[in-house]
Amino acid sequence: MNATIENKILQQDELKKVIVNLKKENKKIVFSNGCFDIIHKGHIDYLSKAKQLGDILIIGLNSDSSVKRIKGSSRPIQDESSRSWIMASLFFVDYVVLFDEDTPYNLIKTIEPDVLVKGADYKKEDIVGYDIVSKNNGRVETIEFLQGYSTTNIVRKIESETKYNKLNEIIRQTHLKFVKPNMISEGWQGEFLSIICRVLKPKHILEIGTFSGYATTCFALSSENDCRIDTIEVKQEYEDFLKESFLKNNIQDKINIHFGEGLNIIPTLPYSYDLIFIDAEKIHYPQYYDLCIEKLNKGGLLIADNVLWYGKVDDESINDKRTLAIREFNEKANKDTRVENIIVPLRDGLMLVVKK
Repeated sequence: MNATIENKILQQDELKKVIVNLKKENKKIVFSNGCFDIIHKGHIDYLSKAKQLGDILIIGLNSDSSVKRIKGSSRPIQDESSRSWIMASLFFVDYVVLFDEDTPYNLIKTIEPDVLVKGADYKKEDIVGYDIVSKNNGRVETIEFLQGYSTTNIVRKIESETKYNKLNEIIRQTHLKFVKPNMISEGWQGEFLSIICRVLKPKHILEIGTFSGYATTCFALSSENDCRIDTIEVKQEYEDFLKESFLKNNIQDKINIHFGEGLNIIPTLPYSYDLIFIDAEKIHYPQYYDLCIEKLNKGGLLIADNVLWYGKVDDESINDKRTLAIREFNEKANKDTRVENIIVPLRDGLMLVVKK
């Protein structure tokens, strides 16, 4: 480790001694805080401007546990040791100190900085520590952020690009290994399902008709870490492909695959669901509706694919078993007073059913 950088990273008891000496030397102390997970140009601009407000810039860095409570279980991207090291390597940062609380109030109380700095998205009087600094005749300043730069946006961009790479590989493998690859819920439909999942934030998802796992993967990549997905596939021969794909995409812990006939499996499932997606044997759609509506939580969403059935549902001259079953499914949803529903004309039609 570089000794110069290491010496800038302090424990809170070490910081107290440093503060005493700095105040004896009449140094103007500037304090700011943050997670500083992925350093970008906006951070550099902000911190360099903060340094110009005094002689010594001290950064309070949220510990890993603090970041998780504030940002969610997927953060931080970099651990507290790495973040401390990177921050301390910046020449305009004089000291870095970790804190475990959600706010740096106690740390500010210890330092009693001459200048307290935060981003201009805060009102000065709302900044944590405003009362402490003002009482000691210090200044509270805000600095405008550079537009277009944020760790959250960087993380989203990385996740989005990674997600599309994963989904494109499933499409490729489906066309290589499956007899009817056009059955996959790809493209706009997959993105629609992902958006629905991000908005709804379901805890339990039921999917009937796994096929090559494209929609399953959309749900898994777009849901919270604690979401669990039950997916039902009638064809046992897909098992190796699906398990390998889910493992490769690191979503296997979210997914329970059930092989067999959905009409037999659904009644055995112990959960109720916030989101249900039906894309399986069309002849069984009416029975799926009856079973799934009982499993759907109030406020939950049921989505069924192929409800326009290539326009056949609107052609009275067509009366094959699948067309009749989908018509019956649509009529059930329309007449059910427990729900509200709408058909979205995306690809072959998606029925959205919300339980009141």
